[in-house]
Amino acid sequence: PLRREAAPRRENAPLAALPPALFLEAMQLSNRVAAGSELQGDLFFEGGLLVEGSLAGKLQVNGRLVLAEGARLRGRVRVAGDAYLYGEVGSEEGGPVDTQFEAQGTVTVGPGGITWGSLKARRLQVMPGGQTCGPVRSTVNLDQLPVLRDALPPAGSA
Repeated sequence: PLRREAAPRRENAPLAALPPALFLEAMQLSNRVAAGSELQGDLFFEGGLLVEGSLAGKLQVNGRLVLAEGARLRGRVRVAGDAYLYGEVGSEEGGPVDTQFEAQGTVTVGPGGITWGSLKARRLQVMPGGQTCGPVRSTVNLDQLPVLRDALPPAGSA
């Protein structure tokens, strides 16, 4: 089984060094769940969200989502924008059925970030130290994806 290792502190990360209010403004996030906070239920956030605590349930975020180091998400999560995951999505015990995470934009799993549940996104970026441990799907229609055979000239043509 995979084990989660603590991400090294990045002292030179400019946004991480900002006070929370300036970070929220710089990332265009209107909402914050502070460290130590736990929310559960059907939750809707308009304008983006920074999670430093714990959220569980049916979640809708209309904007960006930033899941900070040490933060946790569980349940059915839909993000109408990009997601930056430095915390934990789902749980090892729950597997892919416990948590379904879907983003209409790019999902970046940063150092120390881990996804246990199923993940669906337009694009996926896993940085060194990030982990995806459940199924991953694209939101892009398969008919829109380029296929190598379409880019090659027909066999026998010069």
